[in-house]
Amino acid sequence: MLRTLACTAMLLLATTAAHAQDPLIPEPVTLAVRSAVQDGDRMGVVIGYWRDGRSDFYAWGTTAADGVPVGPDTLFETGSITKVFTGDLLAALSLSGDLELDTPLSDIWPGAALPYDLTLGDLATHTGGLPRDVPLAALQSGNDEDLLATVPAPPLDRAPTYSSAGMALLARAMEIRTGMSMERLLGRITGPAGLRSTAYHPVDRARLARPHIGRTDIGDTRPETVDIGRGAGGLYSTPRDLLRFAVLHLPASRQPQTASMQAALVGYRDLPLGWQVHEVDGQRIYHHSGEAGGYQTFMGFREDDGGTAVVLMSNSSVDDDLQAIALHLLDPAVPLPTFDRTGGLPSADVDYLAGTYAVAEDPEGNRITLVPVDSGLGYSETAPDGTGIRRARLEFVGPGDLRIPGTPIHIRFDPSPSGPIRLVVGDQTFSLVRLDPAD
Repeated sequence: MLRTLACTAMLLLATTAAHAQDPLIPEPVTLAVRSAVQDGDRMGVVIGYWRDGRSDFYAWGTTAADGVPVGPDTLFETGSITKVFTGDLLAALSLSGDLELDTPLSDIWPGAALPYDLTLGDLATHTGGLPRDVPLAALQSGNDEDLLATVPAPPLDRAPTYSSAGMALLARAMEIRTGMSMERLLGRITGPAGLRSTAYHPVDRARLARPHIGRTDIGDTRPETVDIGRGAGGLYSTPRDLLRFAVLHLPASRQPQTASMQAALVGYRDLPLGWQVHEVDGQRIYHHSGEAGGYQTFMGFREDDGGTAVVLMSNSSVDDDLQAIALHLLDPAVPLPTFDRTGGLPSADVDYLAGTYAVAEDPEGNRITLVPVDSGLGYSETAPDGTGIRRARLEFVGPGDLRIPGTPIHIRFDPSPSGPIRLVVGDQTFSLVRLDPAD
């Protein structure tokens, strides 16, 4: 039966033999993909589109400066798209009877002193009130207690609030209940769906796109997703696998082996598990985007006409809306984005921030140096003895807000520019003091 389903998915996703001869992806979209690389100073972008039984891919760029061209089978880290797989896995475990959507956390951690007894469904629908980011303490310790500490005290606001911490906690609950790691549990989704390139590690490093900020390769400095964060991120996949995965959620693609995918869309308290929803004239577009240090991704499909689109790129940049390229295919009212090389950071800010700093609260501690890099800023941190700790290109989050990709570490400042410069690590804020070159 698994072979039958895999063959069905392959037929659904039979790629157009030659994009130029019989394109499914319109030319303005392909031009936007090319612009994202050429004008947006990116390394490689791949977009996939499926509709009415046909699929097409368009790719531009390479896996690295001296790499091979990117394509449908190039591997990328998917970032927060991992959360959709986590939600589908919860649905699968619910159907198999391993646990229920309304299983409370106290059933998983009976000895924990919880201020509010949330359910697994609360976590999968982002209605548990947990913080957006996985706390730094949990990332460093790997302990469940540091995740459980983020459970809010009553009364609980049930409004959906996006939470990586909640999805990480959900994954740990599923691991504890089943006695299996997320890496093994993932097979309950990828096996029936025929996803041979989707895993928590690159299945073939020769096909891996190197992570970049602009055209700076950060593969040797970016942090990897630790085990405790695997419910929220860390999954690797290809454009072909993600498009197949999304298509299998469509009503016309229903199979007994993928009943969990439909159950995930039915969801919990009228909210899908893991997915986000964009309304268009009363119709739903299920989607999710992802950003992992050096990568950016998007996956979505229309509930009414079955249009399905994915986009993956070997760059991390939140200075423009790359996912809108794919979303435009699903909702033409969404304008195609434009790209430039500025990185969103004005040159005046670059000049103002460049320099070496100490943390005011620990003046004898680490040194942080910000240096101009390709119309942006590079971040270098060294210990007091000169030992290198971290190097990365800062990404532009918004005016006065820069971030080390894949981390909760920000540099924040008044974009005038004037005033204090701050180092923000999770929910902690420190003042940075500029040092004279002689120091």
